[in-house]
Amino acid sequence: MAKVQDTDGQELVDISSLTIEQEAALVLEQMARLMRENREATEAQRYYVEQARKVVANWEAAIAEVNAERDAALAKLEERAKGLGLRAEQTIETEHGVIKFKNGYPRVTYDAKGLDAVSKAPEHGWLRQYRSETLVMPTVTKVEVKVDEAD
Repeated sequence: MAKVQDTDGQELVDISSLTIEQEAALVLEQMARLMRENREATEAQRYYVEQARKVVANWEAAIAEVNAERDAALAKLEERAKGLGLRAEQTIETEHGVIKFKNGYPRVTYDAKGLDAVSKAPEHGWLRQYRSETLVMPTVTKVEVKVDEAD
């Protein structure tokens, strides 16, 4: 007697007396049951994945809020550090970092199109009419902070 255990492991079916159609019906019934279970499990998985996404989104929002507050505080401190560098008018080095200062200077530019038009003319004082000059103000080019892992 040939017996086949059902997929749930409980029911034994004697397939020796079944026709091919009956055995096919049994197999298809088992497949349909497993497919329903798969669909239900998939729906449950989707539900739990969606719940997990909501939790993660809440965490991300909370983290973003804390980071935004920290970033705002850091931006204020960086502006303050730049102000200190401008007041000192020199690079400031400490054990915690560096505020790099760069002197201001006049920036000279020329109207390239205007110079092209007169490029054949000799260099005389009238060429200065194409010259413009702006003053580049002193700046702090970098605020570098040393962060130890122990801090």
